[in-house]
Amino acid sequence: MNLKTKFDLLADKLEKATLGSNYKAHKIIPRELLKLINKDALILDLGVGTGLSSRLFIDKKFSVVGMDFSKELLKVVSKYNYEQLIKQDLNKKLKVKKNNFDLVISFGVFDFFEDLNHIFNEVKRVLNINGYFAFTVIKSQKPSDSSQTYKHTKKEVRALVKKYNYKIVNELEFLEYEKKDYMAIYYGFILKKNCN
Repeated sequence: MNLKTKFDLLADKLEKATLGSNYKAHKIIPRELLKLINKDALILDLGVGTGLSSRLFIDKKFSVVGMDFSKELLKVVSKYNYEQLIKQDLNKKLKVKKNNFDLVISFGVFDFFEDLNHIFNEVKRVLNINGYFAFTVIKSQKPSDSSQTYKHTKKEVRALVKKYNYKIVNELEFLEYEKKDYMAIYYGFILKKNCN
């Protein structure tokens, strides 16, 4: 079963399962971002899923555009007040304007991408100068789950930061998921797009 089909089938159960595993990124990183962005910031949530990652921003009346490759997940998240929802394969050119967003977020999504070059390049294209890019990557998980997931080291992320001319504003490390038989530790990064 491919990843898109898997998420389409799990769409209506995903939020409950995620919250049941003590998911934390949707609280930790947005709190840090609220200290950095203006109230009129336009936000893009890549891999919006159930909307947990951008829920705090929606609740605080920010304009948020959500993107996901799963039609079923977009149906689930449509009950929230998104500016726009876009069906989008993140491996393709993003269907949004250049230099349009003040913040791009993507939590728990890069685990499904072996190579992040395209995403880093596309985010750079759609971010305003001095815009922020916040995301998570898996550091470790127990038991190890190699089924369609990828880990990205700090060294790898830092190389992408340099290659695409971002500046690291904040690095976090936290327990992302925790259940009786499963645990995952993540890195969280907040980057700023440099003006040159």
